[in-house]
Amino acid sequence: MSFAGTISLYICNEMLYAGKHDQCKPPPYSRPVELGLKWVADNWRNSHAPYGWYAMERLGILTGYSEFGGHDWYQAGAAQLCPRVSRGGGNMPDLAFGILFLSRGLEPILINKLKRTGDWNLHWHDIKHLVEFVSEKYQYGKQWRIVTLQPSVDYLLKVPILWISGHEKLIFTAEEKAKLKEYVERGGTILGEACCSQRAFDESFRALLAELWPDSKLRELPKTHPMYDYRKKLPSFRPKIEGLAIKANQGRLGVIYLPHGISCQWERGGSRAGNAFFFGANVTLYIDEKIARRFKTADQLEREKVPTIPTPILPDVGDDDVDEEEE
Repeated sequence: MSFAGTISLYICNEMLYAGKHDQCKPPPYSRPVELGLKWVADNWRNSHAPYGWYAMERLGILTGYSEFGGHDWYQAGAAQLCPRVSRGGGNMPDLAFGILFLSRGLEPILINKLKRTGDWNLHWHDIKHLVEFVSEKYQYGKQWRIVTLQPSVDYLLKVPILWISGHEKLIFTAEEKAKLKEYVERGGTILGEACCSQRAFDESFRALLAELWPDSKLRELPKTHPMYDYRKKLPSFRPKIEGLAIKANQGRLGVIYLPHGISCQWERGGSRAGNAFFFGANVTLYIDEKIARRFKTADQLEREKVPTIPTPILPDVGDDDVDEEEE
């Protein structure tokens, strides 16, 4: 019930401010929601009834959190529910909730929103609303998450797009910059946005790319680029897109940049944001399906290693013996 109560409060808070987003700054934090999330983190346990796991999944997907209190809720829930569902044990409602948890949790994550130092979350629901639009419009379930640069690059590369947006100058440590560089060069794609065309963010984002990839430059993509019309043709709605072709990756577009913000329209939603949603769907699905490279983690490569079998030493075969074999 604590999960369900926190979910209800979160949805109510979103709806209360849905029509009030007239400037790019987040609404006031909801203390009840924050206390609910804190309770979930502080009172973590690995055992719940199937309805409890289902409620936790609802909370995780709504808020974008993949873990609570340092615990991966999907991995923990799957470990509990897979044996039960495979045996068909328990009553029918429990079985149904278990299947819902496992199936929804397997939906691919389309985009990660980077939690970083500074104004990383001007719009609480921008990426959430975009991913919901993609899922509903194209009938292909997708999810989103909030991440930091603390996990390994292997973990970050499970998701093809890393969203970075803001007004202020970007601040990254040397270690964080190294992770961003490795993330892109191993197949991930950074999708950046200068919200409200803010100069401080724009200048720092360009400086960051120049530092990480001095041999490559951001270039404006032509209005005929297939990214604009990937899923829906939008001839009259073509915001400026810039791309950075990574020479170390044979010219793959490792960074896509929107110098003039569009996420405020995703946050507001509604019928007037239709073109903005279609544009966001075109860009993110193009990156996911055409640009992002699938990769194998170090653990996967280690597991797939084929043991070396010594080459057998065969006895010398004379020419006469070979002829007889052929005959």
